[in-house]
Amino acid sequence: MKKKNSKKSEIPKSKKREICGIIIIALSIFLAVAIVSSDPGDWPGSSRTFDEPSNNLIGRYGAFVSYYIFLAIGYTSYAFVALMFIAGGVVFLHKN
Repeated sequence: MKKKNSKKSEIPKSKKREICGIIIIALSIFLAVAIVSSDPGDWPGSSRTFDEPSNNLIGRYGAFVSYYIFLAIGYTSYAFVALMFIAGGVVFLHKN
């Protein structure tokens, strides 16, 4: 006799992958918008304070993220975001 699983709230593995894929895609879109709308005059890379308005489409947080991504990996950040988007799509579409 097979034992019945008493856990009814357990999420199937395929749904977990879909959720991870969506999160990765959403994060890559956030990074892409932050990087594309990056302005060298925005905080933290300039003399502006955090309270001043930002030219980045995502705001101060987008300016912060884009500054440090460019500082860390430079123009490779565009390729990183593209690969991240592709990886999210692969994770989302992978059936197993």
